[in-house]
Parts: sequence; structure tokens; C-alpha cells
Amino acid sequence: MYGLPNDFEPKVFVGRRVESITFAENVVVLAFSEELTVSISGTVLYQESPDIAVKRERSPVSHTSLVGAVGRAVESTELKSGAMTG
Repeated sequence: MYGLPNDFEPKVFVGRRVESITFAENVVVLAFSEELTVSISGTVLYQESPDIAVKRERSPVSHTSLVGAVGRAVESTELKSGAMTG
């Protein structure tokens, strides 16, 4: 699969609403407002609020609280590892 380009800016997600989350056997697809969609075939890290610990999901997902993000706007982003190119 493809990694992130060297000039990837995660702040593009800030303020966008999560419109849907689709779970498949080996991928999680996040659809945001303004026609932005991301397919993730690796680990998803997310935090429901600042006072709750970061959660980790990896495909295949059988049980998750990530669905609670639908309808909510992204408040902040953080790129934890270096960008990769594919």
C-alpha cells in the first residue's frame, strides 16, 4: 500500500466532520465532509476526548468505539511517525 507523501499535512482534517466509517476485512475507510476520504490498512490511533487515553484499532476490527466519531468534527491532529513514500 501507499504511505504518506513527504509534504503530508494532517491539519487538513481539522474542522471536518466524520460522515461515515466503513469496516472491511483488512481496511477502515473514513469519509469526512468536503469529499475527503481516507482508507487505512494499518493501525488507527484515536482519542475520543482530551481526558481519555488514546485508543488503538487494527484490522480486522471486530469491536470498536471508533463508530462514536461519526457526526463529530476533528478537533486536532498529530503525525507521530515520519512520513513514508510508497
